[in-house]
Amino acid sequence: MKSYDISRELFASEVYPGDPIPQKRFVKEIKKGDPYNLSEIRFGSHAGTHIDAPYHFCPQGNTVEKIELEDCMGSCFVMGADRVDAALVRKEMPGDVKRVLFRKGTQLCRDGVRALQERGIRLVGVEENSVDQDGENVIHKMLLENNVVILENIDLSEVKNGWYFIA
Repeated sequence: MKSYDISRELFASEVYPGDPIPQKRFVKEIKKGDPYNLSEIRFGSHAGTHIDAPYHFCPQGNTVEKIELEDCMGSCFVMGADRVDAALVRKEMPGDVKRVLFRKGTQLCRDGVRALQERGIRLVGVEENSVDQDGENVIHKMLLENNVVILENIDLSEVKNGWYFIA
């Protein structure tokens, strides 16, 4: 079975506007006489490929360490669309999807998110660094209030549409 790395490198990926830019500095360096190399890394939790926990927008929501691994692992469906609305979910998406990854340029609509939730979706992934394209964060809140894991800033450039196993 072929494996695909869909993560984006922390220091080379686009940073969400207003978020801290990832930084790295050496604390210890062998070339400076230290017995080992050690670096310090600073970045916002929204940098690189990442998941959003419910706490991101829901003050009483789970933090990232409380997300069930089963929600993040298992069969997933990769697809692209201009808009994900309820009609697309009913017509184009297999009925047993629990994890779905959307290609760059896919806009999630409110009725589409509701249709995904009705199906019991557990994870939604996007290539952009936010599931919301309008800056209003409605899609974030809809998903996170229902404990749907959001996976953002993924790279599907080597992956064709269809079924995969995400781990």
